[in-house]
Amino acid sequence: MAILLALSWLPAAWASVSATDRVQVASPMNVSSEGEADYWRRSGEGWFWYRDPKEAAKSAAPRPPVKADSTPAEVRELKALQRRLEETRAIAVMNPTEANVSTYLFVQKEAFQRSAKFADTWRRVVWATPALDYAQRGRPTNNVALQTWDQGQMAQKEAQAASLARTHGLFFFFRGDCRYCHAAAPVLADFSRRYGLRIIAVSLDGSTLQEFPDAIRDAGQARSLGVETVPALFLAKPGTRDIQPIGYGVLAVSDILDRIWVLTRTQPGESF
Repeated sequence: MAILLALSWLPAAWASVSATDRVQVASPMNVSSEGEADYWRRSGEGWFWYRDPKEAAKSAAPRPPVKADSTPAEVRELKALQRRLEETRAIAVMNPTEANVSTYLFVQKEAFQRSAKFADTWRRVVWATPALDYAQRGRPTNNVALQTWDQGQMAQKEAQAASLARTHGLFFFFRGDCRYCHAAAPVLADFSRRYGLRIIAVSLDGSTLQEFPDAIRDAGQARSLGVETVPALFLAKPGTRDIQPIGYGVLAVSDILDRIWVLTRTQPGESF
């Protein structure tokens, strides 16, 4: 009842207020500051409103600079040609129509032409540059120079064999039932007579050969040297561990000379 009595006076009190006063009270534009006016205009948002500030536009991450292709143009062109050659050949093989085969042959022709030009330029450079000419460093290629070169090489090899005869010998491993051993025996006997290198014949089965009647029986030498195949020939310096395999099987005199020269006077790759 008290509440109703309190509210009953409001209409009368409101009526006593002039229309002008009512407008001034109701109008939010009559507030003391611009901020307060803004509040009244946005009063519908309620007491607990909040808006996140607008985020500044994120700048895009800088892209790393694109590196220029440093591959030489010639390398790129060669790879492209190789790729075209492989692709057109694959297509022609798997689908051998006239058009596909013709396309491949034209690409192949281009590759052959480039290869021929390269080979021609190669030989011209070699002719003009002695340091690049293998014929000037190794075995010549024409018959006249080849004969002269062979004679000089033979003289050096024979001199080397004769020199080694003073300090070295040849171990010859054989078996009596080995026909290749019987074929190798006279060759080795002839080599020994020519160049003075002593042949020490070692029999794996206790037999002897006509050329080497004083052959000694193997006492473990073959095993220590890993001899499993005969005939076998080793160059050895008595009293030392300096033993080198010359070869297996039947060797000609020239083969023995050549191998002794290579093993005792040259380094790997020197003759090439």
